[in-house]
Amino acid sequence: MKVVVGKYSGFCFGVKRAIDVAKETLATAFHPVYLVGEIVHNKVVVKDLEASGLKRADDLASIPSGSIIILKAHGSPPETYEKAKELGLEIIDATCPMVTDIHREAKRLEDQGYQVIVFGDKNHEEVIGICGYVKDPIIIAPHEDIEPIRFRSRVAVVCQSTQKIDEMLFVNTTCQTTRQRQREIKELAKTCDKVVIVGSRNSANTKHLYEEAVAINAQTVWIETAEDLDRTFFSTDDSVAVMSGASTPHEIINQIEQTLNSFFN
Repeated sequence: MKVVVGKYSGFCFGVKRAIDVAKETLATAFHPVYLVGEIVHNKVVVKDLEASGLKRADDLASIPSGSIIILKAHGSPPETYEKAKELGLEIIDATCPMVTDIHREAKRLEDQGYQVIVFGDKNHEEVIGICGYVKDPIIIAPHEDIEPIRFRSRVAVVCQSTQKIDEMLFVNTTCQTTRQRQREIKELAKTCDKVVIVGSRNSANTKHLYEEAVAINAQTVWIETAEDLDRTFFSTDDSVAVMSGASTPHEIINQIEQTLNSFFN
């Protein structure tokens, strides 16, 4: 068996930064450290941080005053910052700088008179965060029917994935790492017998990698850890591509590579 691990697998810059921020905060804090939701979409990472003392809360109101709140990598709307300050919480912002750039871009475009359309999953934290920075956003989700919309004369689009939109100002807000992974997985899916996509089920970028791969190579599986590998799916002569989402630790990728290599050795 030949195992090919994607060059761009593992943590992206924003995820690594958010995890480093959380670890440093936990190591130096004199007050309890809380998080609402998940700092990144990976169960292993979240579990490890919780083992180091990170506490989970359902909402800001349930966090005791004087505590520390870490804001997740996907970004948060302005009201989250305002509410946290009102409740007497110390804010540690782990938002990916590239997501922060989208916030600024969306606000700048609206200030210039554009009607801002956000292309993405309306329930995803990143989209919710982006929409918080404009007064009247329109969300358009991929693969969903679009209701009739009366557009203004000037329209701008920010999005999570590259789209060609005629006669609109298009700002490509997809991070470079996402583009690199998606380009690479297309090539690997063509050249390898089997494809293994690694990442949590609630990771949007991992889902997109899986969709790109399985559209080219039906012999594609989506797993979270090495324990999910099914030996019967593989054969000794297979070439296997391994690609992960941006929130998957390198340790998990290494474990998967080792497990695959052990199947027929």
